[in-house]
Amino acid sequence: MTEAKGNDQAREIFRAAYENRYTWDHNFPGYTADVSLKRGDEVYTGQVRLPSDGMKAEVTQVADEQAKKEIAEQAWEIGVHRVRRTFEQTHGQNVFKLGETDKNWRCRDFRRRKGDGRSIQS
Repeated sequence: MTEAKGNDQAREIFRAAYENRYTWDHNFPGYTADVSLKRGDEVYTGQVRLPSDGMKAEVTQVADEQAKKEIAEQAWEIGVHRVRRTFEQTHGQNVFKLGETDKNWRCRDFRRRKGDGRSIQS
């Protein structure tokens, strides 16, 4: 298999996975949730509000700034992966490389990164 064909195949495998993940529909209003963060023996509780665009979580009722930041970052990770965008919007500039696969197309090495013309090193 040529590298270009392998990269095309990797892109299509990733596209299929991307397009079959759970996403919020366009009418999703966002949400507010009670949250707890346990770090060592410390437990921080509060609320998090994630807007419909999933981009900026607002954490309230948590006094510790580092805990507040960690909760907001985790909420952002959830939101950014649930907002519905086309594959091309999100990954159009990415370069994909498929590593070794077995007979069932399970892949041991799958890489992606923003495309800039450089090769991907395995």
